[in-house]
Amino acid sequence: MNLAGRCMSGKKIVSTTTTEEKQVQEAYAKSFTYICEYITKQIIENSNVERMTMIKRYLQYIKSHYPDFYNPNYKTYKLKAKLWKHFGGRIQFWQPNYKSELVYPNELPKGAAVETAFEVACSEEGRLKEAAFMLRRLILDFFNDSQPLPWPPSSAYLLSKQSELPSLLIHFIMSYLLSGN
Repeated sequence: MNLAGRCMSGKKIVSTTTTEEKQVQEAYAKSFTYICEYITKQIIENSNVERMTMIKRYLQYIKSHYPDFYNPNYKTYKLKAKLWKHFGGRIQFWQPNYKSELVYPNELPKGAAVETAFEVACSEEGRLKEAAFMLRRLILDFFNDSQPLPWPPSSAYLLSKQSELPSLLIHFIMSYLLSGN
């Protein structure tokens, strides 16, 4: 009999949560706490505007701290619903027609949030911060997914596909090295 059937029949329901399920719940709870602390400080207290792509921070936290429970297919709308429930009216979401959703403090009018997001996206500091975050994520993902490096590395290893860097990182390095010419 399924859970609904047991509830309707009045039978006592015994929790069947396994140790692994508890570990998954704990991992997601700690990760959610991490992203909530970030939102409290950066968005609510500092009145910053962020794109909903900050979910990458949440997923990166899970991947680096709980790799066995990392789910690359995690849906943004699930986190958004949890954040909405947790923060209530203290944060707002706004979906532009062409970009990822903005998250901003409730006290900030939507027009000011859009203006702030535009200024950050167009500023050198904002673009540099976004690029640094992306490169850091690429490097950490590459490091976490790679096999231990033999030391000293052989020429065969260095020429193998195992040591191939992410294409965006190679593109960044090439752009940096060739930008002076």
